[in-house]
Amino acid sequence: MAQYDFAPQLTRIHTTNANQNIHLEMFSHDVDTKFKLVSLFDGLTQKRVTLPNTNTFRLDRLGASEVKSRQVGDKLEPQKVPNNKLTVVLDKALYIQNNIDFMDDWTSPDYRREIANNNASVFARDWDTAHVIQLLKCRAWKAPAELKANGVFFDGTDVTANIKAAPANRADHEANAMALANAHAKAVETLITRDIPLQNMVTIVKPEVYSILMNHPTLINKDFSAGNGDYANRRVMRLNGIDIVEANCFPTAVGNHTLHSTVQPELNMTVAADDLKYGMVVFDKGLSLIDIIAKDFHSSHVAREEEQIQYLTTVAMKTVVARRPDTVVPVKVVAA
Repeated sequence: MAQYDFAPQLTRIHTTNANQNIHLEMFSHDVDTKFKLVSLFDGLTQKRVTLPNTNTFRLDRLGASEVKSRQVGDKLEPQKVPNNKLTVVLDKALYIQNNIDFMDDWTSPDYRREIANNNASVFARDWDTAHVIQLLKCRAWKAPAELKANGVFFDGTDVTANIKAAPANRADHEANAMALANAHAKAVETLITRDIPLQNMVTIVKPEVYSILMNHPTLINKDFSAGNGDYANRRVMRLNGIDIVEANCFPTAVGNHTLHSTVQPELNMTVAADDLKYGMVVFDKGLSLIDIIAKDFHSSHVAREEEQIQYLTTVAMKTVVARRPDTVVPVKVVAA
């Protein structure tokens, strides 16, 4: 008999991947599944919603004027204020669809809650990784020349931390931690020289980088930093006056992210091998990134009697773009 095109993708709770029917076992609703995740970046970005029935967002960028002086009788020189704009078009929607045959639904437990929770976690990880990729790409940004003239905008930049790949003793571990702390200090120094306020800055680090920082000889020493950290409880709160957040959403493989666009350079989310070497990013929660939303996450459950199929669908039309790439400093961690 003819089957639906998506028949191989049907979610069949009582049939294993090897097509084994397992209805005879007793089920007590003990389910092991994906650990629940929530989006880290929900509180680390600004959000903008496009106007109704549009898919385009516009951000204006304004340069500055130069201070001049005059003496009695000198003619005033007018100045043009340079400006530019960033336009982003949302042309992709994120989605997950799970299809369940009525017959399977009648004869198996209801897993819709677990499926929905899993999908939310997968979306959260995918969404957060897109943000990290955009932060890493900021290092290559070239500010428009007219906006750089008077120190309003700056080119993207990064910092490198050189560590030992195989620390042999306590001194090596401490040296690695100090190298990371020094690179972080250099990143903060760059931001200060650009007159970028630090009060909204945050630093995200890979778990392995966080572990290295735990070996810093003074960072969590009560004689040098009151209440900042606790080695036994794996806790480092601040470094160079900026909060440290352990983040497990850095990209782990080369390739294109789900939201990658080949048309808009601002949405270039191709992960290259060099991107994977970055383990720390300092950025501004209010300026560095901006979420652009045409339709936020929306879930639906539709039962089609004529097809005898249930459709569980979650969809969103949104993306993330770098707003001020010059407020971001990624740190490359080179182990040798």
